[in-house]
Amino acid sequence: MDIYDIFSFLVNDYKLNYMLQEFNLGGGFVAQEHSFYNETGCFTIHSLPVCDELAFYYAKKCYASLNSLQERGLDVYAIEKDIWDRYSKWFKIIPNPFFWFNKDKVLRVVAKVVKEQILKNKSFFGVKVD
Repeated sequence: MDIYDIFSFLVNDYKLNYMLQEFNLGGGFVAQEHSFYNETGCFTIHSLPVCDELAFYYAKKCYASLNSLQERGLDVYAIEKDIWDRYSKWFKIIPNPFFWFNKDKVLRVVAKVVKEQILKNKSFFGVKVD
């Protein structure tokens, strides 16, 4: 799973900046913060590979502090429910529990949600794009 590759369209098509920061949380845990940002805000994908954990955040700008970078948590799963249903259910009605264990698939659906939000609003999760 390469987060940058999945979301590189934000850099290539919408000229957002990208930054990868790593924060040592102790005990062998290293958080990776993948931030895509411009002057209107910062969308960060938090990854804790050792636990296969993902979380999503918005901040006013790209900070060097982990707490500041995680200013506001985002419930990306509540937006564009039709897209989530299309990819996380079998035959659009039966939940696929295996989908949620595949972080690569989850990230690819988040990217589809971002693209749809950009088409509709010229912004995604608080970050405006041209």
